[in-house]
Amino acid sequence: KEHKGFRIPGDMFAQLQDHQRDGLFLMCERAAKDSGTLLAHAPGLGKTLTTLCFLSCLKFKYKTARSIVICDKVLLLQWEAQVSKFNSFLHLQTFTVDDSNKLSFLHSQWKRSHGGVLIINTELFRAQQVEDKPDESGSKRAREKARIAQPKCKLDITANTAVVVDEAHKFLQTGHSDFYKVISKLPTKLRILLTG
Repeated sequence: KEHKGFRIPGDMFAQLQDHQRDGLFLMCERAAKDSGTLLAHAPGLGKTLTTLCFLSCLKFKYKTARSIVICDKVLLLQWEAQVSKFNSFLHLQTFTVDDSNKLSFLHSQWKRSHGGVLIINTELFRAQQVEDKPDESGSKRAREKARIAQPKCKLDITANTAVVVDEAHKFLQTGHSDFYKVISKLPTKLRILLTG
């Protein structure tokens, strides 16, 4: 099956319920217009699978497309489990960052992947994207500690990177939060916000 220039494999399409197909079609339509999507379904209706299907379709259309899933730390394994469960038709390679010490290595692996999905928790993502200025009024030791704590790996997000924010209602409630500012300034318009 094809929709708005996105190829949807038959075995993938067969796994989706009607509302998930509608969500997938919506994501494809919005991406074809170089725009993002807000997917608001009640919990348990398959937003994760729907989104992973879209990321897979994106990979089929653009061979070098990469994606980032930003979610609560407690949801990292859920995303990974969904990929494992349905990878017979998703064909996605995931890089799950559950520890800041692994970020640099996994980020470099993800950058070399074709269609890879970097799954990262919200706080770690924010820490990598927000440049905190160390307090110059503190002691020399405090300034050095703050300098060392600065991110060593800024995530390589381009115009072709799809960025998924799971539980978006928790993190994007106000236009004044650091997280909101970071997401709104990303060079990609392929932002997928999941809520519900």
